[in-house]
Amino acid sequence: MDNRTRDRVIALAAMFQAAWLTDQYAHTGQADEAALDATLGSLLEFDAATTPEIFCGVGHLKPGLEILKRVLGNRGKESDLRLTRYLVSLIGHANRLLKNGELADQLRRRLERSQQQKSHFEGWDQPVVAGLADAYVQTIGTLEPRIMVKGDPQRLQDPRVVDGVRASLLGGIRAAVLWRQLGGRRWQLLLGRRRILETADELLASD
Repeated sequence: MDNRTRDRVIALAAMFQAAWLTDQYAHTGQADEAALDATLGSLLEFDAATTPEIFCGVGHLKPGLEILKRVLGNRGKESDLRLTRYLVSLIGHANRLLKNGELADQLRRRLERSQQQKSHFEGWDQPVVAGLADAYVQTIGTLEPRIMVKGDPQRLQDPRVVDGVRASLLGGIRAAVLWRQLGGRRWQLLLGRRRILETADELLASD
């Protein structure tokens, strides 16, 4: 596989993974820790030499790659419809963010503060996740139309769960911006589907 295609597929899988984490939080109040580490960790990775390094390696994106294969291979579950809607919203908001330099700079400053905060905690303790969630509210959350998250109404009243949802969405925005910067376009999801699926298979086999 060529590196450009590989990197775009990695970013696309990261978007699906962020959408999946968002959905997990919204429906169960919890999220897969290994997947969360890759998604939230990407928000604080500013100097990675390669695309896989942004997400701590391709192996940490296995859930996202598997979802990508189901959706683009027309084998999606009913819950994958929700993830696809989130994906469309993430791409739309990434486009708006890329056109708004002031907002992008503000988000970068907030993430740099979160990076400093993270150095004082082990893992993704609640204060760190809450900081990322607030960064989402103050930046991406100001864009219209807002991303609407559906799930268990009782769980979505829990501030911890809401923070997890927002932080996961922010991770999805990070992946969507990366995808766009790598030349990702919506038409590729239709016309380039076979190549994407082949690359996803190769990435999963290389893990």
